[in-house]
Amino acid sequence: MNLDFVRFGDQIRQIRKNCGVSQEKVSEITGVAIETLRRLEKGIAEPKLSTLEKLSEVYKYDLIFLLTKHRSKFSFFSNEIAGMITNELDSLNYVELKAKIEEVIQHIIDSNGPKHNSKYYIDYLEGFKSLELNTTKNIDKNIINTEAILMLLSKDRKNIATDPYLFSLEVSASIYLVIQYRRSKRNIEAINLIECLIDKIRSYPALSDEHIRNLATLYLNLSYSYHHLDEHEKVKAIVDGAIGDPVLSFRSTTYNNLMLRKAIAMFHLDDPDYYHILTGVLLNETEVRKNQIGKTLLDLYGIDHHVMKHGV
Repeated sequence: MNLDFVRFGDQIRQIRKNCGVSQEKVSEITGVAIETLRRLEKGIAEPKLSTLEKLSEVYKYDLIFLLTKHRSKFSFFSNEIAGMITNELDSLNYVELKAKIEEVIQHIIDSNGPKHNSKYYIDYLEGFKSLELNTTKNIDKNIINTEAILMLLSKDRKNIATDPYLFSLEVSASIYLVIQYRRSKRNIEAINLIECLIDKIRSYPALSDEHIRNLATLYLNLSYSYHHLDEHEKVKAIVDGAIGDPVLSFRSTTYNNLMLRKAIAMFHLDDPDYYHILTGVLLNETEVRKNQIGKTLLDLYGIDHHVMKHGV
């Protein structure tokens, strides 16, 4: 497993000490052998989930959750790698992107050897390196580059819908492509890709926090795309569906962004209730963000909201 067990063991030992119990006492309570506890705290042994569950009940702390936080940054499922690539793509810093990808590939080779699953991931990362990515702000060039990256995932891939599941890195690259589609006003292509990704992620047996963040980004981009097509009823339906989904628990910022899209759609549909929704959005924003939204509402839609002038 691509996990840092030594650091995980250090934290388990500290948690036990914070609880004021000895290894002997923990062993007595849980039935877990003292030698197992010692090896676990030294980072020597890979813990069984059943063992972590027993210890979690004693410490009143979810050790299984803690274990997931010790996944190596070079893991196939590393959000750190996905975030790094997204940041470099956004800044168009392709030279730095290639250098970092080379570091990741070399670490994977050194750690895993020529395993089949490692080769799949390496082929994908090599896709970024193999492209002639020049520093350019040309959106069409960025789209061609990103489409090529996604197609280079495997020789058998025809489109992103081929595989039932996706690495976080694949989703990040796809979301980046969606944003480029929108910026170039290729909204139909953006919508098709977004809806494919949403359907795929929503079919997963369980959703992680990262999956939910990705879905939030996708729903926002979907609402923007339909907004640019003047399909405002569709925007309302998208927002209501996302917010009303009991499986999805969005952060307050995401909720506000979605509600803002709904309010603007209602404004275009001459629904007077848009104003009340905007009031809620503005009152739940920071001062900086509230000023940004207020300026956009005034400049683009001529909405001079009273919260901007008088607060509540």
